[in-house]
Amino acid sequence: EAEAEAERAAALAAEKPAKAAGYVPPSQRAAGASSSALGSKGFQGGMNEQLFPDLDLAAAKAASKPRRAAGGAAGGDEAADGDTDAPAKAPKRKVAVFIAYVGLGYAGMQRNPGQKTIESELERAFHEAGVISDSNFGDPAKVQWSRAARTDKGVSAVGQVVALRMQMEAGATMDALRERINAKLPDTVRVLGIRRVTNGFNAKQQCDRRLYEYVLPVFAFNPHACAKLSREERVAAFEARKSALGEEQARQQEGDEFDGKTEEERYAAKLEELRKEESAGGWEWTEDVRQRVKDTLSQYLGTHNFHNFAARVKYTDSNAKRYMVRFDVSEPFEVCGVRLVRCTVLGQSFMLNQIRKMIGAMLATVRGSACENYMKEALSSPVPINTPLAPELGLFLHECVFKAYNDKWGQGHHDSGELSMTDYRDQTDAFKLKHMYPHMARTEVLEGTVALFLKGLNTTSFPYFLEPDKRPEHIRNIKVEDYLPKKGGGGGGRGRGGRGGRR
Repeated sequence: EAEAEAERAAALAAEKPAKAAGYVPPSQRAAGASSSALGSKGFQGGMNEQLFPDLDLAAAKAASKPRRAAGGAAGGDEAADGDTDAPAKAPKRKVAVFIAYVGLGYAGMQRNPGQKTIESELERAFHEAGVISDSNFGDPAKVQWSRAARTDKGVSAVGQVVALRMQMEAGATMDALRERINAKLPDTVRVLGIRRVTNGFNAKQQCDRRLYEYVLPVFAFNPHACAKLSREERVAAFEARKSALGEEQARQQEGDEFDGKTEEERYAAKLEELRKEESAGGWEWTEDVRQRVKDTLSQYLGTHNFHNFAARVKYTDSNAKRYMVRFDVSEPFEVCGVRLVRCTVLGQSFMLNQIRKMIGAMLATVRGSACENYMKEALSSPVPINTPLAPELGLFLHECVFKAYNDKWGQGHHDSGELSMTDYRDQTDAFKLKHMYPHMARTEVLEGTVALFLKGLNTTSFPYFLEPDKRPEHIRNIKVEDYLPKKGGGGGGRGRGGRGGRR
């Protein structure tokens, strides 16, 4: 019986795990012995090592983590070669991108949900070229996107600048990136160049001045061209259009061959009509005409309140005041048989429709559709004065200037040089001659965009400007005081009353 009891005790002892060598029961440990015995490995690690000396802690820890596949997803399958590390993402670098585009068919430069815009076209191309990641696509804030200037619907540019944080692989050159992006863009939208900039660069805030160009046909300055139609002529024109409506619809369905003329033959016929308009009344472009245009445009120079030359801006709005540096007009040049002139304006910034209204008011004055003091009144009077809105066809952004930025960083940041169009002159000249000037000239010949504007200028828009005393009653009885800023009243802060600080 004693032997059987001893065998059972031996069997039970064999089933229990062997205690680690050196194990000291808690009751037999001296004060502080537990922490010193465990050492610097911490309580849990030290106890595991003492209780399970054969356990590989490092291997167990690694085995407990989900493995990462080559694509980077936790818990995915291992790569075929056994490498589970994700590929390193290309770092982002802040860059400025110089862009040229034709605005035809786009609803402006800036993003507009549901509309086709230049920025949406650029972002798509950047994403497809791999310089904007999938996770950043569609969220401009993630790449710190900014633009130097806005352009309206149909307005073009050869000197637009956008800034963003672009993904760039090690060793990638700016020329290679430019070619990769241009391969994803239409021919009428081109990246001219890419420059490294400081991390805090903002294209809008760092842009000091903007240079715009407005192209006009020479006949637009001839007071006899596109003259006012008589009532009988207007009635006859209306009846002709009415009777020809069926013919026009048929032409649209049948194509160019319906009237027996090709598009080039119709172009040549309309070009001949345009040339007759240019020489109507024996008028011709001379240096005296050019000087008169320059003198008229010079009235815009300096700081003025341009509330009459913008949309939805009041005389009392702080943003109505703008500073114009230069406004000039070129000698005529010929494109597609049409003689054109360039009006170039350099200013700090511009409001919506401002340049088109400035050009419209200049034409009204030079052609005699408005009195000589019309522009002076429009620039100084707090009373709203109607100003003609010239077509968007001839307007484009020519250059964005970063003078203050270049003075500070131009020669020392990543050896990228100054931010300017100097290195891209040949590209911009070629773009204008290939895409912009021919589009403007042919559109004017075939559609008569400027000619239609001039006829409206002469017939209905501003007849009373020639005789201010014959203005409508509601215009003559306007009280100027109603449009001046109110003094005092209503808090407003900063000791000035009214609106308070600048917006």
